[in-house]
Amino acid sequence: MAARSTSQTVPAGVLPLGVIRDGRIVDANERLAQFLGYDLADLVGKRFLDLVAVHDRERVRERYERRVRGESVPDSYEIALLRKDGVQRHAEVYVALDASGLVTFELADRSHLASRRAHLRALAGLGAAVQREHTEERIFATLADGLLALGMAWARVRPEGDALVVLDVGAPNAGTEQLEREASIEVRGRRGPWTAPARRAWREGSVYADDLPLVAG
Repeated sequence: MAARSTSQTVPAGVLPLGVIRDGRIVDANERLAQFLGYDLADLVGKRFLDLVAVHDRERVRERYERRVRGESVPDSYEIALLRKDGVQRHAEVYVALDASGLVTFELADRSHLASRRAHLRALAGLGAAVQREHTEERIFATLADGLLALGMAWARVRPEGDALVVLDVGAPNAGTEQLEREASIEVRGRRGPWTAPARRAWREGSVYADDLPLVAG
């Protein structure tokens, strides 16, 4: 039988808020229900550990049990949560225990930071993979495969006089030939302006300018 909400006093607030008693959600606001993909009525009464990603449950369970025993544990930490639809979300959780034994928590969404960290780790791995190669052909092939695996499009160009010449391009799920067919143009061998941002990128290895997307286009 589902536990009943202990009160209707959890504020609507900006952040997702909830209350735990005996391991179950006994009160929550609509923000928490939306964050986890539940109707509020279905969320109240659930075991809170069922909302935690499987790989993170033991760590969270241990901290919860130590907290209710009165032991010293962190008041905030990152947590991996599981939405009703199975999508994983990352959050910073802020936790407090009151005198009655209720554990109150609020969440700050950190999913974008987790995705960024994973992306940076993948880029670092790609950099290491490129350094292991010893021929130009293998370096470019490894780099192209790695960028496509990251969901990124790429272009390989070469400066010739006052122009940049496109040698090859790639995009997720589309090679050069497919891109040429879909765009109805020959990409390889195409000449473009050897602009100041492009020259700086060639010289320094990277560059950002407000008009760079337009220049790239």
